[in-house]
Amino acid sequence: MITAQEVPGLNPGEVTTKSPDFRAFFFDYLAMEHRFFEKSKSSQRAFYRQLILISVCLILFITVAAFYLHLYALIGLCALWLLIIAPFIDLPSGVKQGNFIYYAPLFITEKEKNGVVVIHGGTLFDYYFNLEKGWSGTTRVQYILYNYVVGLLALVDQYSEKGQTDLILKGTSYFFNEKNARKIGFKKVAKDGLQFFILLINFVPLSISISMARKGLSVPRFSNINSFEATVADVLAHKEYLEALRERLGKSLELL
Repeated sequence: MITAQEVPGLNPGEVTTKSPDFRAFFFDYLAMEHRFFEKSKSSQRAFYRQLILISVCLILFITVAAFYLHLYALIGLCALWLLIIAPFIDLPSGVKQGNFIYYAPLFITEKEKNGVVVIHGGTLFDYYFNLEKGWSGTTRVQYILYNYVVGLLALVDQYSEKGQTDLILKGTSYFFNEKNARKIGFKKVAKDGLQFFILLINFVPLSISISMARKGLSVPRFSNINSFEATVADVLAHKEYLEALRERLGKSLELL
């Protein structure tokens, strides 16, 4: 990943849709920088203070309401809220510990383990900080795809330079189908049971994320969830296609 200091002549804090340099730097800079991690440490702490305050108040309200109304099932809403805010805790913590690596704001991998790298798309945490409120659903989906392509290219380039082209990349997604996966070097494999279970229990957070991406109420179709696998070499064999796709998506978004 590039850092803010590596973008010459640009103050990271000034990169907004209203900035005169926005279009010039949007895809070279913003697409590779996560807005939460750009924040100062004091701003990050302030965000978490607000999140903790909201969470405590909400949980207290639900608990009191459950006992007052004798509807104890409402307590389950507390667990649901914890699932929703979990990525806001897990991702920054995982990055700090080196367990998660961002190659683009909406493209994350787990730390390499036994020659395997597990790929993840953006979470609710990432969508919250990186999707502009003024973007249409189409623009948001294109931006998400752009991040996937940019992140995947950065990932395979890194391991190619290390000579680890036999490294296995694995991912479970509701976003890609088998036909599209083959175009970038991936093949469909048996569903990863653990990842599938994680997606199942995160139905509500996933629904919120998809609704944010499409800017309209939407839920994941679990019948569309598939696991895919490729080696770095497999993806590199399709690098020309990926670079063309990155260019096409970039130009499409710049024209909006």
